Amino acid sequence: MRKISVRGLLNLDKKRKNKLGKLLVAGLFLTLIIIYFPINRFVSHGVSLKTFLDESISLIPVFVIPYLIGATLILFMPLFFIYKLSEEDFKKYVLVFLSSTILSYLIYLIFPTYVDRPLIQSQNDIFSKLLTFLYSVDKSYNAAPSGHTFYSIINGVFLLNLSDNNIFKFFVVAGFFIIILSTLFTKQHYLLDVISGILFAYLFLLIGNTFIKIAS
Repeated sequence: MRKISVRGLLNLDKKRKNKLGKLLVAGLFLTLIIIYFPINRFVSHGVSLKTFLDESISLIPVFVIPYLIGATLILFMPLFFIYKLSEEDFKKYVLVFLSSTILSYLIYLIFPTYVDRPLIQSQNDIFSKLLTFLYSVDKSYNAAPSGHTFYSIINGVFLLNLSDNNIFKFFVVAGFFIIILSTLFTKQHYLLDVISGILFAYLFLLIGNTFIKIAS
């Protein structure tokens, strides 16, 4: 009969607790992301942050593809990081993700903003059809700060920490930059929405770094 040491039992118990903790965090991530949709449906009125510069930005339906990819990454990147980030980086990510998400929801409720989206005339191509579908399921509220923007920057920063490969870093930066651009070319956001999203990401990354340094 195989003997099991006390240390082995403790390590096994620690692994089980660690796995359970990760599952609970994953559930928390998914719950917070899903909460976006009732807020998006609940909010009405608000203000538009449109500027004269937004008039010069054309609607380019093909950018619905990177926009939808960005939405998918918002959902799945937290789950990916659960298993790929170091313990310290993951603690920082949890702090940054949760605090930025919760505060953005409070802003959407207390200071609602919206986008005047254009009527898509042509339905002859798949991109226009996808964009029309996007408009139908995602109301024009929750504009500032742009979630696609601050999540892209936050996820991009932590993803860059996973590798020193310059080609990998190039594609990460380029990919998330295109996702941020897609918010403008799909007319899902205005320039000020994107700028506020950039500042939002910077603020919470700074808070995350500062808090972890103090805690350690």
